Amino acid sequence: MLIFVLLWYKFNVSHKEDSMLAEILQQTIHYTIEGDGLPLIILHGLYLDSMSMHSAIEDTSIQLKGFKRIYIDLPGMGQSPKHKLTNNSDVMLDLISRLITHLIKDHPFIIMGFSYGGYLAQGIASKFKNQLLGEILICPVVIPEPLKRKKAPITNREIDAKFFSSMNETTQQELLNSMVVINKRTYNRSESDFSRARALADSKFLEELYKTGYISSYIESNNGIHQHRSLIFLGYQDTTVGFMDMLNRLDKYPKATVNLLTNASHSFFLEQPKQFEFILNSWLSQFMM
Repeated sequence: MLIFVLLWYKFNVSHKEDSMLAEILQQTIHYTIEGDGLPLIILHGLYLDSMSMHSAIEDTSIQLKGFKRIYIDLPGMGQSPKHKLTNNSDVMLDLISRLITHLIKDHPFIIMGFSYGGYLAQGIASKFKNQLLGEILICPVVIPEPLKRKKAPITNREIDAKFFSSMNETTQQELLNSMVVINKRTYNRSESDFSRARALADSKFLEELYKTGYISSYIESNNGIHQHRSLIFLGYQDTTVGFMDMLNRLDKYPKATVNLLTNASHSFFLEQPKQFEFILNSWLSQFMM
């Protein structure tokens, strides 16, 4: 079956690099398409945007030929304005699900999600279980309530002492609170991707979402078995969502490949790009002809 699907995409699906807008339930959602082939739909984290994921996937050694990468700006982030519907994760999930149907109809695809995007990806996996070929979760939100998450403390760091000492005290503390690998490369990537994206985000809209509508009733009530192939990235020192809650849910992912890295926080692909690229490249190769 998989071989038939891949052959169909090879000869029937083609799309040039494009940046477009879609109207879903009278709400505008921005997305970008790169390449052609089997759709790989990519969702970013809260307060971020599609460009932060674009950098992690496109500017790398990952072999992407044969995959049509669809990067989506979630409402209120990147180039997608906030939606004017009820501000909760169920609506967010519904809008993205409708966009997926609009873009690829009933054809098979792979979903990838980072952090909050990983939370939504779990819902999409349930909604599209008959279409989904694979699910990639990068430091996903598993427990929406922050105080209920099991998180390990930061016990080890890789810090470029010379570079770190050149920063002011406020910046140093910000880095210590968010990263375990601190050097010029990780700092510059963080500034160019994360800081830029946060500046674009509709803070008031996202604050309201986080405080009152972050929990998706659909996702929480659809905790079935994920029968498709899955790839899960976890940071041992992730102080945002942790890793233990995902490990405790692995009975729902019987076909999962799990990667738990010691020197990685919530910014897994930023801190450990070589491992991230190698593992993702190897896993994606099973879908290539």
